[in-house]
Amino acid sequence: MKNDKHNKNCNWFLSVVSLMLLLTMLFVPSTVSAANNINDMIYEAIYLAKIDEQDKCDMYTDLSSISIGNPIQAYTIKNGETTEISAQYIPIFTSNELNSLAIVTFKNGDINCVELTDELIDELISFKDQKIALIFDNDSTFILCKNEIKMIMSYKNEIVVDPQKEAEYKDDISYLQLESIRDIKTDRIIPASKFEMSDDKKDKLNSTCIDSSSLSLESISGIMSRVTYPTSKYLDVTIVSQHNLPICWAAAVASIGNYLTSGTDHDAEYVSNYIYGCNQGGNTYAALLALQGIYGLDGVDNYFSPSFNTIKNAIYSSYPMYVRLYGSSSSGSVNHALTFIGYYDYSSGSYDGKIRYNDSNATNYKSFTFVSSGTYALAYNGVTCYIDEFVDLY
Repeated sequence: MKNDKHNKNCNWFLSVVSLMLLLTMLFVPSTVSAANNINDMIYEAIYLAKIDEQDKCDMYTDLSSISIGNPIQAYTIKNGETTEISAQYIPIFTSNELNSLAIVTFKNGDINCVELTDELIDELISFKDQKIALIFDNDSTFILCKNEIKMIMSYKNEIVVDPQKEAEYKDDISYLQLESIRDIKTDRIIPASKFEMSDDKKDKLNSTCIDSSSLSLESISGIMSRVTYPTSKYLDVTIVSQHNLPICWAAAVASIGNYLTSGTDHDAEYVSNYIYGCNQGGNTYAALLALQGIYGLDGVDNYFSPSFNTIKNAIYSSYPMYVRLYGSSSSGSVNHALTFIGYYDYSSGSYDGKIRYNDSNATNYKSFTFVSSGTYALAYNGVTCYIDEFVDLY
């Protein structure tokens, strides 16, 4: 009798253990499958950029020669303490030569946006075949190289454009004590997997990039109307620089106002001085006041993220959109203004669409693909940020 009871208890215990192992296998995704999913999303973003005739993306001329590497280790730093960032910086190669980066952001563990960029490529190329990591603080981007002498190289990121301040930023290296970053992981930037996509998926994506029209229900001034939007539209809006001043909001305003108002060519300083009498940081409300006062435009300031339909309606009506990008991390916060100037509406595939935007710290437009309307996450100086305010002109 005792043996029967013992055997029953053992069988019950083994059943529970087996069930727990099964649940673990079902609900804990493997690192390999997660990596494959990220790779697939990058491949899709590359392919969509390649077949978008209006985007003129020349980074990926030959898809058969493209491969991607493992994520570059990336951290933020503050007061000597480093924190691994959630966004991934993944190198892309053409014929085994470093070509660009895919910056992948996540929300609740799922991929949210993929931005393809050639920023930092010139700097990274010089570290080919060496183990490195990226480190971001509020003002600079550093490359940590543990190859031979564990040298730390400092590069001004695009926020710092004044060459006279170069010495100041070189001095910033002094607080990056090796003792505080000894545990940072480094890795080589080398190709790891070749571009792969089935012909069926290519055909499906090709069908999304036929410049036909898509029908959407859109609320305009509170009235529901059926509006026919083209699949894609891009506005030729000139970037206005913020000139290394905290006036990104004013640069975005000038970029929008100069585009919409014939004969005007104001700079960011003019806009900031119009509102504040000096060059200083502003906000979305100040941007609307400047658009009204300087350019005679009107609109509504909104303190939430715009839907994709709202963005499409603005661009369709030839209105660039002022947006705020905000995020915070252990190293600090980002409060930055961008200008949305175009879109591509994908009716199938993994992404809802693509948005083209201007950044007053850059010299050329950028774009990102996103998974879900209303949620746009971008990694800015190592901080994952979200669009959370905008001005809707009319």
